[in-house]
Amino acid sequence: MSLRTEMLKTFCLQYQQDGSAVAFAGMLERADKLLLDTIYKYRRIKPHLGSIELNDLYHTAIVGLSKAAKKAKAGENEDEMVARIISYVRCELSTTYPLTKTKRFVAFQRLDFTIEDYILDARFVQTSDAVEQKAQLSLLQDDYVTMIKKGVVSLEDFKIFVLNCAYRIPCRVLAERFDKPLHVIQYGIKRTQKKVRNYFKDWEI
Repeated sequence: MSLRTEMLKTFCLQYQQDGSAVAFAGMLERADKLLLDTIYKYRRIKPHLGSIELNDLYHTAIVGLSKAAKKAKAGENEDEMVARIISYVRCELSTTYPLTKTKRFVAFQRLDFTIEDYILDARFVQTSDAVEQKAQLSLLQDDYVTMIKKGVVSLEDFKIFVLNCAYRIPCRVLAERFDKPLHVIQYGIKRTQKKVRNYFKDWEI
């Protein structure tokens, strides 16, 4: 166990016992990078969190950290402690910022979108600064448009991919809406995901 992680565990156990501000501050200082890494990685699989200010997500992650600390065990190893913190942080983010049925319904109704519209919904922008966010989003938008225009994926496949992955609309519902067999929808989503990953394989996100 690294010294930093060992100190994190020590402060977690202390916070569990006395709930002191000193223990909380020490715990937060040593968990800062872990919280940010967890937020960035979770936003990649939960794109709707991209519309939430990073500062708000971080404060929510702190709540998850404090809950995880209260479950700390003296005899646990580093991996177990880190896994618990990540799990509690993710749970807190999902609970605080759920992908509501309303958002899913709105997304499902917007099937006449342009390429640019759905790229906005599928963004993976890792900054809370409005100007920088707009600049990064513009670059992503251009690359997605180019990818579709080059025929890497079709517009319809991209629509289905975003509706399923970003808005969690079930494959069964998409099959009915697009009048396609269920297995065709399922295979198409996997195929599109692979094509998108290969297209951006040189990116460092």
